[in-house]
Amino acid sequence: MDGYSKYPVVIKTTEPGEILKVSEFLNQVRRLVLDFVVGRVLSKTTGGENVSDLDEITSDYLLHRQYGSINP
Repeated sequence: MDGYSKYPVVIKTTEPGEILKVSEFLNQVRRLVLDFVVGRVLSKTTGGENVSDLDEITSDYLLHRQYGSINP
């Protein structure tokens, strides 16, 4: 967050000239954290999975199944 909030705007590298909105940034951060945590859960049970292949609903289910209700 520190790097993002250091500047008045952040320009997307994939779409030159387009501004990265805060909501987009937070969604990307959320996905990275979710992938990390779900990857840890799966590595304990299956020896590892490619978490990036899981859709968001499946990842959320696995997280909820492992840790119960987590309120953001």
